[in-house]
Amino acid sequence: MTKPFRLSSTLAGHGSDVRSLSSSPTGPVLFSSSRDGTARSWYRPSAAAMDVDGESKKEQGGGWIEGLSFTGQHEGFVNAVQWVGGDGDGYLVTAGQDKLIHVWPLPSSLAPSDTPLTPSHMLIGHEANVCALGASKDGKTIVSGSWDKTAKVWKDFQLTYTLEGHEQSVWAVLALEGDEDLVLTGAADNLVKLWKGGKALRTFSGHTQAVRALAKLDAGVGGGDLFASAGNDASIRLWSLTTGEAVHVLYGHDSFIYSLSPIPDSAGGGLISGGEDRTMRVWRAADGECEQTLVIPAISVWAVTCLSNGDIAAGTSDGLVRVFTRSEDRVASAEALSDYDVQVSKTQVNSSQIGDVKKDNLPGLEALDTPGKKDGAVIMVKAPDGTVEAHSWSNGERSWTKIGEVTGGVGSSQKQMYMGQEYDHVFDVDFKDGAPKLKLPYNNGQNAYEAAQKFLFANELPLEYTEQIVEFIDKNTGNVTLGASDYVDPYTGASRYTGGGVPTQRSSSQGFSGDPFTGGGRTISKTPKILPHKTFLSFTSANLPALRSKLGQLNDELAAAESTSSLALSPSEITSLDSLVAYLLIANATPGKASRSLNEAETAVALKLLQWPSAQRFPGLDLLRLISLASPLLKSLPSLLEVVHSTSGPAKEQETNSMLAFRALANLFVPASGKSLVKDEAVLITEALKSRGVAGVSKLGKVALATIALNYSVLAVDKSLDAAAGQSLLDVLVDLLGDADGEVVYRSIMALGNLLLSPSFASSLPSSTVTRFKTLAKDASKRLPAEARIKVLVAEFAV
Repeated sequence: MTKPFRLSSTLAGHGSDVRSLSSSPTGPVLFSSSRDGTARSWYRPSAAAMDVDGESKKEQGGGWIEGLSFTGQHEGFVNAVQWVGGDGDGYLVTAGQDKLIHVWPLPSSLAPSDTPLTPSHMLIGHEANVCALGASKDGKTIVSGSWDKTAKVWKDFQLTYTLEGHEQSVWAVLALEGDEDLVLTGAADNLVKLWKGGKALRTFSGHTQAVRALAKLDAGVGGGDLFASAGNDASIRLWSLTTGEAVHVLYGHDSFIYSLSPIPDSAGGGLISGGEDRTMRVWRAADGECEQTLVIPAISVWAVTCLSNGDIAAGTSDGLVRVFTRSEDRVASAEALSDYDVQVSKTQVNSSQIGDVKKDNLPGLEALDTPGKKDGAVIMVKAPDGTVEAHSWSNGERSWTKIGEVTGGVGSSQKQMYMGQEYDHVFDVDFKDGAPKLKLPYNNGQNAYEAAQKFLFANELPLEYTEQIVEFIDKNTGNVTLGASDYVDPYTGASRYTGGGVPTQRSSSQGFSGDPFTGGGRTISKTPKILPHKTFLSFTSANLPALRSKLGQLNDELAAAESTSSLALSPSEITSLDSLVAYLLIANATPGKASRSLNEAETAVALKLLQWPSAQRFPGLDLLRLISLASPLLKSLPSLLEVVHSTSGPAKEQETNSMLAFRALANLFVPASGKSLVKDEAVLITEALKSRGVAGVSKLGKVALATIALNYSVLAVDKSLDAAAGQSLLDVLVDLLGDADGEVVYRSIMALGNLLLSPSFASSLPSSTVTRFKTLAKDASKRLPAEARIKVLVAEFAV
């Protein structure tokens, strides 16, 4: 019988969940990435070329040493890490929440150093969170997967293919060997796809929920033709690349499976998996049977990998990396093994993880004398003191191991089961027409934001939906909270507008209580107040890679013409532009919370783009819109107002440029420095808007103009708006209130309501003016009878 894996080492260093692991085939070297925003290296002193100063090394259990850290480049989580072979000692590739991929050349020694590491390449192209990485063994190909529903293939650190075809986030990628550019992808649409040269060859259907992990099995299993996939349906499927058929389906996990890794033939062959059920499982190569279940004292086993010496490692939600071995030479000390068993046994297991069992019917400790029927089998027994214990059977050890004490609700059958756990509520959520419903589990008394974000993370959905999910939970569980929300999204740093026609806030003007994505379900009769609205709205969506490409194209056109060549960017300015775009890719993830200001060269480039001819100016204005959110350029205001005033040139150019200028002005309200600017220059700006009027302004431009008015009205609510600026705003609103577009009118009426409900401003108005504007608001509501939200809003201040 194969020896069982036992604890070898526990590696501590990360400050949050360890989300990804990667190992080097050149020796016992391990890399990890975490939600703490870092990647780290770990190695054993016996590894080749690992020359360590005894005073600087930070030795972990089992002889492992914490080596270099890879920090300071990503903003937010570092979701994935991948060792890549190549020149010298290879590279480490990291991918994160900031949409970026960094490539770090590895030094000959991983020993800690005072010299910080810096990436040699930054791969830009994804438009959302990058959550998966893979690489070919020869190091020539890197593959990435993202929430933007695509995978990308990179060669020589340049984008070669974008793989489009999945309908939801791509959570798993795998580069196959050979010269045919074969790539596997797994996604939240439940599908696995095989690609060749950037084109889809085959789709593997069988999973009933999202696919999260892929692994290629060694040649000793199926002659090199098999790969494995796993995901939210708690199954592992072994597929034939040749036929596209599933040859085995492996069951054992009780919840989501997050990670897979092959065990090489040289180490016995097989497969390891890790998931949400607190286990890492070892699967036999010959017949696909679960050979061993390793219970981990953490909620989630996010990542697993096999090391070059046959040891295996798990990265978990408690921020630790644990290494397990079959070698007696590398097993942890007896004391460390005993401590680990105690940690596992003291873990509290909620009864919802086991199922409903009547406490009076439970057997005593004598049940542990009977062998389990399979590895990983769990039973509950009643101890002499009346507590209920959970024990797991190990085939390798031929014994039961206590995995925790069962708490909460033993014997209760009033809850609903989902993924092996019990909940007070399990809601069906229709995220997309024609797609399977997603399950939203919730327990009474649970933090609604925690439940919402866990649901979004589990299904790799945009965090912009947090407020909608929270509202849905509150109203469908009786926990309705009225009034304006003080919630600040921990990932964006602001309660920013995220689309649609209504500000993103917990108190929806439409009394929403149904499915957060489709709007179906129950209704709530009482509608919370909307006014005064106190949150600045902004325009945050961006496709920076496309924007950078357009700037390059237009720059080439300017350089080619003698009359405009002086306006073209020089090579050094193009370098500064690339630096600016990279900065904005990071800053755009946290509007108003940029980690630094623009440097002098970046500022100069941004201002130069505003001097381009009108026909080529629009991408520079769009870039300024994003700069306004991150690091406002005070010197840009005259250029923006010049665009606002301009009425020369073709109508289409005017429409586009003025719309982008309005958006840039609206975004200035978000960061503190921008807010100070628009507040200090309120009279100048509002007078310019009044003078411009709405003639020749597009629909999108009017929405942006109404947003500026709304943001200024928020200053009025805060008693920070100059009275003269307020008067100019009213003149702007006269034109906007007569518009036919519901979104323009809705934002305008919200701005008007704020102004009229602000005592510091409204008290200076003649009663005839107040009456006039209330009448304009009511007339707009009557003119747009289909816009119920406008009627509700008008009723708050114009009755």
